[in-house]
Amino acid sequence: MKALDRILAPVDFGPNTESVCETAAELASAFGARVRLMCVIEEAPHLSTGLDLLKQAAGERLAKLHDGLVGRGFPCEPPMLIVGRPFDAIVRNADASNSHLIVMGRGGCGDGVRPGLGTTTSRVIRRTSKPVLAVAPGKAGTIKRILCPVDGSNASARGLRNAILLASRLKANLTVLTVITNFSLPISMAQRAPDMARVASEYEKMERAQFEHFIKGFDFRDVSWDKEIHYGYAADEIVKLADQAKYDLVVMGSTGRSGLPRILLGSTAETVARRVPCSVLTVKRQDVLSARLEADVTDLNRLLAEGQELLEEGLCEDAIGRFDQCLLKDPYLATAIEGQATAHERLGHHDVASDLREQAALIRRELWHQQPVEEAALG
Repeated sequence: MKALDRILAPVDFGPNTESVCETAAELASAFGARVRLMCVIEEAPHLSTGLDLLKQAAGERLAKLHDGLVGRGFPCEPPMLIVGRPFDAIVRNADASNSHLIVMGRGGCGDGVRPGLGTTTSRVIRRTSKPVLAVAPGKAGTIKRILCPVDGSNASARGLRNAILLASRLKANLTVLTVITNFSLPISMAQRAPDMARVASEYEKMERAQFEHFIKGFDFRDVSWDKEIHYGYAADEIVKLADQAKYDLVVMGSTGRSGLPRILLGSTAETVARRVPCSVLTVKRQDVLSARLEADVTDLNRLLAEGQELLEEGLCEDAIGRFDQCLLKDPYLATAIEGQATAHERLGHHDVASDLREQAALIRRELWHQQPVEEAALG
């Protein structure tokens, strides 16, 4: 699997632009990656003349930033200037350019002390499958201290793998944190418990043992690291430690359990991302610092084409199998779900087909704001 080699860095020429460029440059240097700067100008159909002036000014500033990075020896791809909805354009172009990481600024008013995420950054994090590094204002410079919260889940394992690789490449110190929730029982159960203190003690021992077992599965060679165990509400403890110990970056694997947009982020990760005072990197369904193999993409396209060919030949059950293989590689591939819906419809499984079409429509609407594809388009 290839290492990180393409970084997309959207900028808006605000006060955080320098921090975004410097962070992207630092990662590019550590991983031998190429940086592509990007600026998205909001659509304004009623201000065509003003829009032209904005595009000209933005293009000049974008070129200056690009030339500055190139002049310092950082490999860069040609910058992109786009007119559209910022979060949508960023998500689409990250996919189209096969970028392996999005580095962008965080902003918003936050709580008056800490920066918020900002509307665009928040939407990008929630809607893209790519890892996103949201850079805190004024945080330009070397990343020396990394905090990675874990809870034993597959998502947190993904976050820790990437935190270890980052710490190794950046020569940073890594802290692995787990938060043990305060033990409690419903009143009705607590009244029947013979020894609440003993039960709570056993619960703590079990949680500690699970944490130790979890981290034994990772290779920390060549990484300076330590571990911490805190007690309480996970999001609060993560934010408190990141603030008090002055970490430069929090790395989190994230997932959710209900509602499509939440599947793409997760409640704890979202809370931390909004409240933590430093930069934050969220990792979802793919590893942050590892790109999908080009062969995998080719294989996905091949399976999709085979499924559509089988549909055209009337081999609906075989087509469903091909689309299943597509969805194992990309569970949000609406085209494959629509293909399955068409196959089930032709087999007379109308309820199944209807459910699948609703699922595909939800993905297109929530992620891409697209209209569902009609059956005719699938042949």
